Amino acid sequence: MIIIAHRGISGRAPENTAAAFERMIDLNVDWLETDIDITRDGKLILIHDDIVDRTTNGSGEVNNFNFEEIDALDAGSWFDKKFATERILTLDALIRFINANHLNVNLELKTKAQDNLRERYLKEIVAAIGTLADDVELIVSSFDHELLWDLHKLASDVQIGMLVDGAVPKNWVDVAKAHDVAYLHPDAKFVTSDLITEAHANNIGVNVWTVNRVEVMNRMYESGVDAIFSDFVNV
Repeated sequence: MIIIAHRGISGRAPENTAAAFERMIDLNVDWLETDIDITRDGKLILIHDDIVDRTTNGSGEVNNFNFEEIDALDAGSWFDKKFATERILTLDALIRFINANHLNVNLELKTKAQDNLRERYLKEIVAAIGTLADDVELIVSSFDHELLWDLHKLASDVQIGMLVDGAVPKNWVDVAKAHDVAYLHPDAKFVTSDLITEAHANNIGVNVWTVNRVEVMNRMYESGVDAIFSDFVNV
């Protein structure tokens, strides 16, 4: 079972920042997950929410900021004052880090961008993926399945993961097969051995979010999941 650092080691450092990803190296963790959005002027950045309020000292919708404005925000003090110098990372910067350290990555598509900005978002992600080193394993996932399907049309060789919020729909296998889904990403609360058996029988992997307790991690291992996302990794 693979353990994937959820937004980096986000239980120990502010999520999706350099500090959170750098902690992976000392812990010998080689898989990370991060969330991608886009600024008004077309820069891909790593942030989970569609507003900056929770994880920075700013306020407002991500898609309404230029990158210069985003880059001026403090993305660490909300977690601890010692991280006051942390800034919102660009996807380009993360890819350089991934390539240099031979890591693997799950990129989660998270944006409310519309119209031309949405189209640019998808095209810029495809271009960024093209800069990953040949030895990097990649999964692209999203709760926004239409966005995920559109990305897959532009990059059909990329393995995609279908994120599910809440109970897994009964017709999930049909949906997955119709869109060449490689992985199901369910909430740990809804994972059963039968679900894992069904997925594996259809050659679909199961990567589970977000596991931060030892007893849940053990249950996932016994169920036969392929990977778990965790904020702490070494719980």
